[in-house]
Amino acid sequence: MSNIPEDDKHVDDDKLMDHDYDGIRELDNDLPTWWIATMVFTMILGAVYVLHYHIFTVGNLMEQAYQRELKNADKAQLERLANFDALSPEEQATQLLSQGEALFTTNCAICHGPQGQGMVGPNLTDDYSIHGSSLEAITKIIEVGVADKGMPQWADKLSPNQIKGVSLYVEAMKGKNLPGKEPQGEKGK
Repeated sequence: MSNIPEDDKHVDDDKLMDHDYDGIRELDNDLPTWWIATMVFTMILGAVYVLHYHIFTVGNLMEQAYQRELKNADKAQLERLANFDALSPEEQATQLLSQGEALFTTNCAICHGPQGQGMVGPNLTDDYSIHGSSLEAITKIIEVGVADKGMPQWADKLSPNQIKGVSLYVEAMKGKNLPGKEPQGEKGK
């Protein structure tokens, strides 16, 4: 008499494996075709991926694609910012302020210090001003200059938008009270 239960008599003996775990006998069945096809497809896909991205470097890896997208976004932003009149008022003010900072660093920091704290020229960060602290007064001083104090006129060297940007930047410095040249002029608002 065999030790195979009556239910398992229909199973071929060649498929029945030798071991027995807790009364459960294991059959040696082939893997399903769909499972083998999926495994082969995954292996082929992996080989194509390695060849495409790492061996022949035809495709861009994620970091390269990200850097390319950043460059495209920067280019699109520059093209959009090139048409100043099409920008919203907030974007115009932001662009003027950053342009003003760059122009101040290039042209004005020599006399007024890198942060406007004053050197030869007055301290622009305190609440005192010689010729007025309003935006209009600052713009006028930048445009026409103050010849007897050594302030050149910038109207012939800078565009009106550049002058406006520098004026906005100088106005934004007010109230920072950086240590530097002693206060000059009258206390502003």
